[in-house]
Amino acid sequence: MSERAIVHLDLDAFYVGVEQVADPALRERPVIVAFGGVYAPRTAVASCSYEARQSGVTSGMALKRARKLCPEAVVLPGNPDLYMRASQALFGILRDYSPVIEPASQDEAYLDLTGTTRLFGIPADVGSRIQREVHTRLRLSASVGLGSNKLLSKVAAGCVKPAGFCDVSPGWESAFLRPLRARRLPGVGEKTERRLLDFNLRLCGEVAGVHTRYLEIAFGVNGRLLSERSRGVDCSPVQPQGPVRSAGASMTFDVDTNDQRAVEATLRRLVEQAVGRLRRTGRATRTVAVRLRFSDSIDSVRQCTLAMPTDLERDIAPAARDLLERLWERRVRVRQVGVRLTGLTGGLEQTDLFDDLTGADGWTPTRAQRGRALSGAVDRIRDRHGFWTISSGRAVGAPRGQMDPGRAECA
Repeated sequence: MSERAIVHLDLDAFYVGVEQVADPALRERPVIVAFGGVYAPRTAVASCSYEARQSGVTSGMALKRARKLCPEAVVLPGNPDLYMRASQALFGILRDYSPVIEPASQDEAYLDLTGTTRLFGIPADVGSRIQREVHTRLRLSASVGLGSNKLLSKVAAGCVKPAGFCDVSPGWESAFLRPLRARRLPGVGEKTERRLLDFNLRLCGEVAGVHTRYLEIAFGVNGRLLSERSRGVDCSPVQPQGPVRSAGASMTFDVDTNDQRAVEATLRRLVEQAVGRLRRTGRATRTVAVRLRFSDSIDSVRQCTLAMPTDLERDIAPAARDLLERLWERRVRVRQVGVRLTGLTGGLEQTDLFDDLTGADGWTPTRAQRGRALSGAVDRIRDRHGFWTISSGRAVGAPRGQMDPGRAECA
């Protein structure tokens, strides 16, 4: 039986890298991508170049603080459509090397190369080849890790950022992990690291030397995971992407608002974004859910089921607007609005009983066909020029905010 060979590929500063490909003048400059208003108080850093990181800027940091640390940085509002196209191109490359690919995010994936040696060559060469091809074809920098399981490959890729390659050969797992900080392990954040330091455990090798029983006493159910990960044990399989189970979009306003018309305009724009994502997957939805987050951090959600599956804004937007009316019952300002489409089915079309099927030339497109043709034209414009280039009149007047850069979610 072949040794397991798992590759973890992670694009370096993905959003920034894509922006630098689109505008080469941004290369070797401090660049920050922050979704939403670039001067809004709640805007956070989504991605930053390594030049900006040298000044102390990190992802997730408040943009206001990042500007103080790196005043010379170029701040960009982000382009989710551009990033999605780059992500699709990336996975198109990866599919040439393995049928078993697990997307971890838009810019990150695991590939199972077990048993592919006779087809592609030894895994280490394949990992290097993928890295070179991504750089040549997409002009994006990637860090690649190779190990006998997902845990080792992810840690290896993280250790050689940016643009590095690390191969953890079988039998060298303990030697590789022993000198690394425990913070390198997936699932170990600031809180867990501080707790480990309370027990004078800083390195993976020190955690691995503690009996699992004692870690379970100190960390509960996570104690066994800590013990296994510090020793490089991970039996989880690489799971290919499952069927799309939902599509959605959300926006956090720069300033909390009680203007219902402005929230309604924003909701319409979010519906257009979510339905566009849905159509890319070839699915239709039966269930629409709208969520409001108020300034006191309380969430309210309402949902409804449509009469038949659809992938058209004209069918989904009225339902979303009715749900918003039902949610508008608190005298508290709104901080965030979101829409989610679930209950997905295949993109089937049911003919309307009252559609006009005849015309002067013997054939007239049905109402559904006309709507789908219009939506397809709008999608093509947005794919080519960006989501914000075209919008319905009902979405005019939406206030500025931090747009969700996400994509359709998969099972």
